Amino acid sequence: MPLWVIAHTPTTFSSEEKKELARAIMTLYAKVGIPAFYVNVQFSEMAPTNMYIGGETPERFAGIAIHHIARAFDSDTSKTKFLDKVDSILTPRLKPKNMNWEYFIQQAPGDTWRMNGIVPPQPGSELESGFDVISQLKKEICEMNSSGESSSMEKDCFLGGTRYTFSPQSMRDLLAYSVPLLSTLCKS
Repeated sequence: MPLWVIAHTPTTFSSEEKKELARAIMTLYAKVGIPAFYVNVQFSEMAPTNMYIGGETPERFAGIAIHHIARAFDSDTSKTKFLDKVDSILTPRLKPKNMNWEYFIQQAPGDTWRMNGIVPPQPGSELESGFDVISQLKKEICEMNSSGESSSMEKDCFLGGTRYTFSPQSMRDLLAYSVPLLSTLCKS
């Protein structure tokens, strides 16, 4: 689970900029096979009296703590490539704002991670793929609910590369059944 905690000076990001940055970060991880719903990005606006660098309050600054839990770099080359990708996301967003920023990455072993009290599936496993399908299904349901689609309308979904047609109620039923089932499988 990547967790990015972005502590920043006031008015650094608009709501839309936060959303766009969070999506860019999620895409970075999704491209290497990490389920999108594992990616957490938290923004924390710091009042000038709560952030100091060298004993002084910075005018424009973002300090970014990146926590990698359960996944680690397998070589110096992969680490360098990842850092370059992080820079390609941050630099065009922060440099035009005349900001200073710094980040670090902390890696923690997977056996220290739980999701809702459950041990997540092994990276790349069939079970982890199931978690990703459930995440997509949840997204489809949320989109149906927010669009006000009637409960009688069917919806085509592509889950795990396969096309399914669901009514909103059948999607809710499947989700209600699948999440506890996956949770039980993760415990064993």
